[in-house]
Amino acid sequence: MKLVPFAAAAIAGALVLAACGNSSGHSADHSSAMSGMNMSSAATAATPASATPAASEPHNSQDISFATAMIPHHGQALTMAEMALSKTTNPNVKTLAAAIKTAQGPEIRTMSGWLTGWGQPVPSTTMPMDHGGMSMPGMMSDKDMAALDKAIGRAFDTLWLTQMIIHHRGAITMAKTELASGQNPAAKQLADSIIANQSAEISGMAQLLAAL
Repeated sequence: MKLVPFAAAAIAGALVLAACGNSSGHSADHSSAMSGMNMSSAATAATPASATPAASEPHNSQDISFATAMIPHHGQALTMAEMALSKTTNPNVKTLAAAIKTAQGPEIRTMSGWLTGWGQPVPSTTMPMDHGGMSMPGMMSDKDMAALDKAIGRAFDTLWLTQMIIHHRGAITMAKTELASGQNPAAKQLADSIIANQSAEISGMAQLLAAL
């Protein structure tokens, strides 16, 4: 199975996120595949270092809502990524799942730190899709997750990509609300990063779906 161009970009994004800086293990074929990738998309894959705010920075109720909702939203994405890493044999899907895990795990820890600094409770990463009236667009239902867990082979890849596109679109909606109404500079910066990164991943996943 050939890697589509998006897979090379996702690999590069994972390398940026991990900050490993070690290129000695790349094969000539891999280097050739990466040469045609969109470098700007890969460069935005890492959460900016300046996205960790001091507790004293100004914030409002929207900043709190953003972090409180995005933590479980990211948590479900990590669960889905783990499922892909254990179930799929498609190298493109595995690469994307690894990149999602590498990006969103640290973002959860960053947002948890914000809430702690703001004197707010830190939610579980396994909250239901509508917790206490808090909407988290794009979240999969228990039925959706059960169907994904039962799927195998190409059917799994198709369902996983379809669901993750929906999930990413929900995160983008949440991030746009934060940009419009939030106050905390770091939270708004993370929201902007989520929009850029996940929009690029949606485009890549659409390519993967078309190639299945």
